[in-house]
Amino acid sequence: MEEKNKVLEEQFLRIEELKKENETMTQRLEHFANQAPAPESSATGSGAAFAEVQQLREQGESSAVQAQQNAAEMQAMLAASQQELELLRSTPSVEESEKVRSENLELRARLSYAISYTCEVQKTVAKQAGQAVDTETELSFTLEAQENVGAMFGPRESRVFGRGWPVVRVREGSWAERQGIIAGDELHSANGQSVEVTPEGEVMELLQQRPVQLTWIRRSEGPQPEPQAATEAPEEAGMAKNSSEEHVMEVRLQEQAREAQEAMEEMQL
Repeated sequence: MEEKNKVLEEQFLRIEELKKENETMTQRLEHFANQAPAPESSATGSGAAFAEVQQLREQGESSAVQAQQNAAEMQAMLAASQQELELLRSTPSVEESEKVRSENLELRARLSYAISYTCEVQKTVAKQAGQAVDTETELSFTLEAQENVGAMFGPRESRVFGRGWPVVRVREGSWAERQGIIAGDELHSANGQSVEVTPEGEVMELLQQRPVQLTWIRRSEGPQPEPQAATEAPEEAGMAKNSSEEHVMEVRLQEQAREAQEAMEEMQL
């Protein structure tokens, strides 16, 4: 691009030089013509010389006009080239854009893994504490027709960590209803992209794509855990210690997930 601008500038300067040269030549011809005798009062030779001078003068004027036109065209090309150069300078390079995109995708993958792992740790802790754990059923459907999904999702503040986008209502007769989606189901991914780590605008764009594969989770109340028999005091102390360590691990994982999410949001800005 810089070489192109350099060539254009050189050509523009050359046109300017030719323009000045033509103006100088025209002035000299005009001066010579004013000093030459009129055709009717001069000899035949003088009349021919005057005609030649007039012809040269007309050619010089024509060249000057042409030079002005060429200069204007070259100046317009140079201005357009300079605007293009400024635009390229203000736009991130392809390599930089790819680097940022790659880092963003890596952060999303790390955040998605942290969310999934944290949820598994929470289930393990709940089971060991004798709490009921919900049973999860994964549903996956592909929407190919040009129609809306037909599911209405809860607002951002209603979303729970690790539970996707909750469905609050399904339109009657919609595609989602035909697939058996009901209120309470959770949308977790669209075309393989986790909705929890993908900006909301991108998720909405994914929902408009056709075909689009949507993965949902349906939760149902799990079986109540069997009551544990009483154990000796040392064993209880050991279980309490393990529970405390698992709680610390869970807190750390949640912190890592939050840090990854904040880093991803900074990348998007």
